[in-house]
Amino acid sequence: QFGRDVFARVIHGGRVSLEVAITAVFTAVVVGGLIGLVTGYYGGWLDRVVMRLMDVLIAFPSLLLAIFLVAVLGPDLRNLILAISLTRIPYFARLTRAEVASLVGRPFIAASLTMGASDLRLLVRHILPNIMPLLIIFATTDIAMAIIAESSLSYLGQAVWLGIFPGLFIMITVICFNLVGDGLRDVLDPRLRGR
Repeated sequence: QFGRDVFARVIHGGRVSLEVAITAVFTAVVVGGLIGLVTGYYGGWLDRVVMRLMDVLIAFPSLLLAIFLVAVLGPDLRNLILAISLTRIPYFARLTRAEVASLVGRPFIAASLTMGASDLRLLVRHILPNIMPLLIIFATTDIAMAIIAESSLSYLGQAVWLGIFPGLFIMITVICFNLVGDGLRDVLDPRLRGR
């Protein structure tokens, strides 16, 4: 109607969607990963308290929590990134915690402790490299979820037909990130190498 190029607008909007999703997921991986490393390694009361807080955040529907945060903080791109990353942090924290807790009892950790390795050295040199492939795989598939969340938040209140072509491109992008995540899992997961 106004002579606008829909394809050019979709491509331009896609850049913003990717920027928001990748930044939000990267933030969630870093913050959630640090929380999971500390709570999984040290355990105890800190683990119980922090993981119950993560459970409370997971109990809320992610999209509703993101809508609430954007409504409170204001409709800004940084606030959108913050809202999406806050809804994803608990998932990365729980995943990292579970993996770290499963590694703590392994013989190579006990051997490193016996040789005098510090907690920081154990976390950075021994535990983190063992959980990075899983975090990378989960992050690539989570980018797809972040794109869907971002697009859901940006189309609130708009006309339905305005979302058809961007929705198709979002679908293609989500499928691509899921395929990349599956491919990375096949390459990085040592349990699948023998198959």
